[in-house]
Amino acid sequence: MSSPLMTEDEVENLSQATADALAKVDFDITRWKEAGAISPGVVALLYAWFSNEVYRNGISGWVGNGYTRHGEHRVLAALTRMHAALDPDMASVLLETFQQVERCNGEPGALPRHLDALLWERPLRRVGFGLAVAARWDADADPFQLTPQWDPPRPTLAPVEGPVRYPGVAVGLTERGAHLDVRMENFDTFDFLNVQGAVVRGLWRAGATDAELERFLRETDDDRKHVGEVCARWVSFDGDGGDAARFQRIRDVLYPPDPFLSWFPEVKGWHGLFSLPKDFIERVEKGLKGTNYHRLEQPAAELRDAVRAALRWDPDAIGVLQGETLSPADADVLELLVNAALTGHRVIVFGLSDAARQALQAQASRFQEVVQVASLA
Repeated sequence: MSSPLMTEDEVENLSQATADALAKVDFDITRWKEAGAISPGVVALLYAWFSNEVYRNGISGWVGNGYTRHGEHRVLAALTRMHAALDPDMASVLLETFQQVERCNGEPGALPRHLDALLWERPLRRVGFGLAVAARWDADADPFQLTPQWDPPRPTLAPVEGPVRYPGVAVGLTERGAHLDVRMENFDTFDFLNVQGAVVRGLWRAGATDAELERFLRETDDDRKHVGEVCARWVSFDGDGGDAARFQRIRDVLYPPDPFLSWFPEVKGWHGLFSLPKDFIERVEKGLKGTNYHRLEQPAAELRDAVRAALRWDPDAIGVLQGETLSPADADVLELLVNAALTGHRVIVFGLSDAARQALQAQASRFQEVVQVASLA
């Protein structure tokens, strides 16, 4: 079973929709158990509820909030075991998770960190598995009466001496590795967690210990800008070791080059005021991936409060998407944008009219040595 990857916004929307649905049905697994009210819809909600909590708080949050107190993880483990053939790879990840939850005895601090890397890697596929289980629900079955069948301990794979810690573990992280069993599911749309999670999945399947997986996670977290090179030191990158071009491609996807460096070569500082046409919005926001960027979609009448609220989060950059609604009469908003640039933020205003841009330049001219309005309009 394969599913397309989700964007962060889509995962957030799905998570919120799940939370809303659970609230509407007054989720209470104990009540459902007592009433015997198990149905395909309830089974789907069981998986969706688990996925929602994992996305919001991690597996340790799911346990720490008491959501395994009544044996919920055992119900999910039994259901997963019954239908593992639907997606053996995802089922193995889920069973590992529920077995570790059983072992931790309600102590979230005892859970190995690699579980979150495995679970966060493919959120839609995880949800899809739950929906597929629900679609095959047997009305005569009662997962509360099933005893989970836990897997025996995995054989331990030890690291080797040399430039690659686990040369026998091949993980596909670009198109060159599309033929491998363990690989990214989408080479055009991925983020740091997908890269990290794919390698963790490969190492875990091969038998790397919890301590080794924790070490890999620390190394990638400590050097995110060079995650490709770190992965190549741990596994057989794409099955052939990777090369500088592929490492650079991953860097460019995860941390796109700053487009302002080519658009405004005369600007020496990262912060400042920038006026751009509206059709540059997508390119700018792609280039700002990985930064603390706040997009403001409010018109001029609401911008003053919106800018002030955004500044409380000390963003790296602020994008004003409805710059065409600003006019010279909005002097208070223009002054606020100048002040934001003065305090080290990059302020990009899209769609400014010539008159509004001249008014903004007049406001900025008081600080000509500090901030200027760079414009492509």
